[in-house]
Amino acid sequence: MLMVIGIWSDNSEALSMVSRSLKSSSMQFMLVWQPLILLLQLGRAFRRNSLSATAGGVFRSQNGVWLGGFLVNLGHCNAFSAKLWGIYTGLQEAWSNGWLKVQVSCREANAIADHMANLAFDQIDRFIWYDGPPSSASLLLFGDVIGAARPRMTRS
Repeated sequence: MLMVIGIWSDNSEALSMVSRSLKSSSMQFMLVWQPLILLLQLGRAFRRNSLSATAGGVFRSQNGVWLGGFLVNLGHCNAFSAKLWGIYTGLQEAWSNGWLKVQVSCREANAIADHMANLAFDQIDRFIWYDGPPSSASLLLFGDVIGAARPRMTRS
């Protein structure tokens, strides 16, 4: 009988423990696996004509459920600084909500996070928190659920 007692946030950690325990016939353990992390998707936007930048972020569970979102109007700064401020702001918000295990995603396909960042250009407040998704993001959320691909224009 195999019985592993413990909580791991990583499958490899749990598998290693089970593998070690299988080699010893006298040990019994009970395995309990805990979901790994919370996902923070980040987007940023930069307007060359005004040299202003924004950042936006969306917190989602591993199943894609919206847990919260934010946008921040950064004023005058470059796109790289906007990305760093987005990471900083996102981690601050995660930790203030008690979310300690966070995976940060700054990849190009974060349409919802980019949408949040673009919303910040029209805001007077520097920072806004969203408990639920803004209505303007509903189609993007639906697209994520069904796995829709989106075209992206790039400069050559």
